[in-house]
Order: sequence, then C-alpha cells, then structure tokens
Amino acid sequence: MSKNKKYFGTDGIRGKYGEKLTDELAYKCGNVLGKRAAGGKIILGRDTRESGEALVKGIKAGVKDAGGTVIDLGIVSTPAVAYVTEVEGAKYGIVISASHNPKEYNGIKLFNGEGRKLTDDEELAVEKDIDGGLYFGSEGKEKHGAAELEQYYGLLKKVGGDLSGIKVGLDCANGAASMSAARIFAELGAEVTAINAEGDGKRINEHSGALYPEVICRVVADKKLDIGFSFDGDADRVLCSDENGRLVDGDAIIYIIAVKLKNEGRLNGNLAVGTHHTNMGVEQSLAEKGIRLERTDIGDHYVAERMREKDSLVGGEQSGHIILREFSGTGDGLLTALYLTSVLKNSGKRISELADNKVFPQVNLTIECADNKKVVADADVQEAARQVSKRLEGKGRLLLRASGTEPKIRIMTECDSYETGKAEAEWLKSFIEQKLGLKK
Repeated sequence: MSKNKKYFGTDGIRGKYGEKLTDELAYKCGNVLGKRAAGGKIILGRDTRESGEALVKGIKAGVKDAGGTVIDLGIVSTPAVAYVTEVEGAKYGIVISASHNPKEYNGIKLFNGEGRKLTDDEELAVEKDIDGGLYFGSEGKEKHGAAELEQYYGLLKKVGGDLSGIKVGLDCANGAASMSAARIFAELGAEVTAINAEGDGKRINEHSGALYPEVICRVVADKKLDIGFSFDGDADRVLCSDENGRLVDGDAIIYIIAVKLKNEGRLNGNLAVGTHHTNMGVEQSLAEKGIRLERTDIGDHYVAERMREKDSLVGGEQSGHIILREFSGTGDGLLTALYLTSVLKNSGKRISELADNKVFPQVNLTIECADNKKVVADADVQEAARQVSKRLEGKGRLLLRASGTEPKIRIMTECDSYETGKAEAEWLKSFIEQKLGLKK
C-alpha cells in the first residue's frame, strides 16, 4: 500500500465487526457515497456473514439519508456487484465482505461507476469525507436487484459455454459462491460435486475454500473428477485442483490463460500482470513462451490498474484473484473457474498438462503484530531484510510486508533450494520476534 490511509487497507475497509468496523462507520460510508452519487444509483451486495445484515442496514440508511438510490442484490459475490455497477451505469458499488478472513471480521469494498476498485487517491478522498460530517438530502429510494443480477449470470453462462461431460468439484467456503456456483455449472451441463455450499455464515471460510485448497484437492482425487475449484468467502478469488488432486494456484492459472491467449494471437502486448509474490518459475515459463510478466504491489486493485495502463487481458495474484479484462475489470473467482473449465474442455488436454509451468519453492511465514506497518519500517528490521536479500541474490528473493487486511507481518522467501529459503525466512522471523520481545 503506497499511501497512509486511516480506514482503507489493501482491500477496502476491514476489521473485526464491532471494533474497527462498526454500524456507525457503515452508515457514514453510505452517507458519503450517497452524497457523492448526487441522487444516482448505488449497487449493494454482501456475503453470508451474520454481521452483514446490520452493516447493510447502516449502508442503506446512510445512502438514503443523502438522497441516493440503493439497488440491493442480496447475498452475491463481490465481482457480481462490480459488474452490475458498470452495466447499470451506477455511481458506486458497495460490497459488505471480509473476503477470506474469519467470520468475526467484515469489511466494506467500494467500486466506482466503471466497476473497478478505487485508487489510493480516491480512497483518501472518501476518508476525508467520512470525517467531514453527515449530509442529508431528499428522501432516497431502495429496490431489490434480482433483474439486474441476471445480467451477471448471463455473462457467466456465456463464458462457460457447453461444459457437458466435465466432472467438476466446487468448494464454496459457505460464502457467496454457495448461492450460484453449483447451479450455473450444472445448467451448463457439468457433473457437479459441491461441498461447503450451505451458505452458513457461521462457518464461512472455516477449514474450507481458498484458504484450504487441499480440501477440494482430496475430493477431486478421491472422486476422480476432472477439475476442482476453491472459492473464498466473497468469491473474488479461486484456486484450482488438477485431476490428480494437485494444487493449481493463481500463478499457474494466469500462466494457462496467458498461453492460451498468446497461441490465439490475442494476448495484447504479449503481457501478463502479476505481483511481487508471483512465482519466479512462472515468470521464467511465461518468458519461454514469449510472454513478459510485469509485477505490481500486492493487492488486486494494483494489478487492475496496471492492466488498464498496459491494455493487458490477464493478470492476478498467486492467492487466486484473477482478472480477465475482456469480461470484467476485477478479480472474479466464478468467472475464472468457468473460463478455465471451458479451456480444459476445448483443449482436449488434462489440466495437469496445461499447468506445465515451473515452480520455485516458496516459504511463507507470518508474525502476529498489531503495529505491523511500524515494525516492518523499523531500520533494524529493514537492515536484517537487506542481509537476507543479499544472501539470496542470484538464487532467490525475499518479500517482507505488513498485511493490509490483518494484524500480521508476512515473510516470503523464494529460492531454487527450499532448505535455503526456509532457513532465511526463519532467521528473519526470529530476528523480528526478538525485536518485538516475543523471543529471548
């Protein structure tokens, strides 16, 4: 995150419900956007979390008090809200969700009228307005958005096409994908095995979905399915399993799609966009196919900004935020899953054959730390990180960052030797823990 913000993190406003994220803040945010919309439409949706109901109520009240019109899509994916916002010509889209975070967290994600996440400068402007007092205009309006939502489902079905003969597994994480994923795949002819698809907000992301891709990998292997997908709570992320139960992460998904587009002569600039976390092996594999990878800061909105700048058609994050820009300007798990399944069927290959990219071993460690940004910026910590980077030079790399969505410090090493990368990551973790007084 390049700018110091009070409310917004890497992906919207997020925190434990009732602590950092309150009904009052939801009301103020709705009020600010209602004022900015100047009577225009605002699209609203949420995931299955129990706290979502109260936060939606606060958002609606704020928007309507400012004279805005709310179109409520109900429980839907984040990308559904982004898509409807754009096609309806709405001023803003709002999603109440904490994505992959545990049930006690929630969040507010914002989209502009183009269906893209706000830039840092736009978020700072919203923050200034939130702290600037309330606004009351003419009486606002509210309607249910069932008809508007069907436009999004129409796009998904068009992208997926005929999926008959494909056996697919879906882990919906008891989140937003529970409402539509299995139904849409089945309507397109796929044979569907769905798990964690009850939409139980008390169990959202609990040992399921994109944080636990090994769950769908086991299902795919045990049931001898062709492909499997794990969504996160708001379904803007997806991870994949090949037919052998092997993980196909976001980097590999980008690789598969970029190679497909390149072979069709449709990959603009022969460019794919990733982040500082994108695996070096994937970068090398893309280069061997004549495809260049550009890296951005962590956060799918940074990826989206770079993709717009470069007119790139595919990009995303290792964690499963995949942006297919010919269809949508934001990460969309269900859209990606349908697209990839279509690629699988039309290629006549197995998913393991398509995901033939190299992978350098990565080690990811975390440290619980409430003041994570300050600790990462500390001069001693930065010097320790420089020492690790110097030792890895020529054979690997280090990424040290403060999480923008959780009170954690994240350490990632990537190296041609797993043992070397692991040792360096653990050394840096130990150094930081000693700095924090967690170790003596």
